[in-house]
Amino acid sequence: MQPDGTDQGMPGTGRVRRAKLTVRPEKRRLTLNLPADLLERLRNTVYWTPGLTMAKLVTDAVSDALDRLERRNGEPFPPRMEELKPGRPRRWKPVSEPIRPRIQTDNPAPRL
Repeated sequence: MQPDGTDQGMPGTGRVRRAKLTVRPEKRRLTLNLPADLLERLRNTVYWTPGLTMAKLVTDAVSDALDRLERRNGEPFPPRMEELKPGRPRRWKPVSEPIRPRIQTDNPAPRL
């Protein structure tokens, strides 16, 4: 193999063979807690399915779930406006009226 990613190919033919480069997507670690029975089902499935890994099964399952949510949304979700906060999310309640900012003043309005 030459420094430019090629090798000599077959001697005497004058052909140069290029090495195939595969680009793998960047991967990052995610740590989360799953219900014990779900984790056992995951492990059993991987154990009894030759060639399947936990990472592949989880990646495919999350990808399928995101595809369904995006179809239901009508399009992919836009990029986040900020990073997610760690810990449990705050409860979200649908609002029936527009949210109005509260304005604090030094002098409260007189009661009528």
